[in-house]
Amino acid sequence: MVKRSPEDLCLLCKNSKADKKGSHYVPAGIIKMVIGERDYEELYTIDSAKTEVSTFFGRSNLENKDVTIKKPEHVDDYIFCSDCEKKLSIIEGLCNEKLNNVIDELKKGRLKIHKTSKGNKSIRVDKPSRNILILYFYSIIWRQCIQQQQLDKDTVFSEQFLEKLRSIVSSDIQKSIKEIEESEEYNSYPEMVIITSYHKSDTSNNFFMPNPTPTNPELFFVGIYDTLIYYTQEHSAEFEKKTGLSEEILDDELIINKSESSVIGIINEIQWSNKSKRVAENEAVKYLHNLTRKLAAVTGWPYFYARVELTSLANYFSHEFSDNYVHCLKLAYQKLTN
Repeated sequence: MVKRSPEDLCLLCKNSKADKKGSHYVPAGIIKMVIGERDYEELYTIDSAKTEVSTFFGRSNLENKDVTIKKPEHVDDYIFCSDCEKKLSIIEGLCNEKLNNVIDELKKGRLKIHKTSKGNKSIRVDKPSRNILILYFYSIIWRQCIQQQQLDKDTVFSEQFLEKLRSIVSSDIQKSIKEIEESEEYNSYPEMVIITSYHKSDTSNNFFMPNPTPTNPELFFVGIYDTLIYYTQEHSAEFEKKTGLSEEILDDELIINKSESSVIGIINEIQWSNKSKRVAENEAVKYLHNLTRKLAAVTGWPYFYARVELTSLANYFSHEFSDNYVHCLKLAYQKLTN
């Protein structure tokens, strides 16, 4: 993990000292339906490459047995200067609650549903206005990529594309709201689709991160919303296999840059759940593979034998305790190496 100090330059403007503590890679206001209200958060992080599983409970969460004050992984110090943090918070303030309210209205059936010529459902909202909404999600996509870099992980974008996003966000947050809303540059900025669902069931099984399996458009999870952003002209092969989303969602009429208003695509809850399951399954396969290699190295067992022992014991723990399977794999590894 990259260690930063208040003497480092702000990662956004690259001019001022990064003097701000407690900056969010993803705005707290848009993920509170996923991890809980401030100080009551419940957050799980799985690193399949390092075979690490971590849990974070907010200081007021009854599950928190540790008095040590810790930060969740989506919060970091000395990544932004105070001015950039303030300007980002203005854009977030125009979007967070309104986007949460959109979900509430959608659940209650109070929003008009439109259909594209491909049959995809969408809604159109007046606020946040189109360009503000694009800038808001650009900032989150860029920050999620920066977080990956800070954690020494690969990012899906080239340095050139990442710099393009940084430049857009850095320059446009300095403008007045009126200037942003009236700008025609957003028509030619990187194309993006925003999607959500009705979220009538549990919202805590959502993610906020880039899809670990790269695609074009690239899928970014932002809690109760997802974004698809195009960074080349070519569509990825096996898009559905890699994302869990139907290729039908790649619909020009859902691209917000081509719309006159804030268009948000709507997928049903089965599709939303399948997407989440696909990502979880893909990561579980990577986690199992890497943990098996680790077990084989520690014990001297052949890979296949180590995998059988690991999965057999994990299956037993899963049946006995009805626990998360990745956590059961971790317990099995600990048991087999003790």
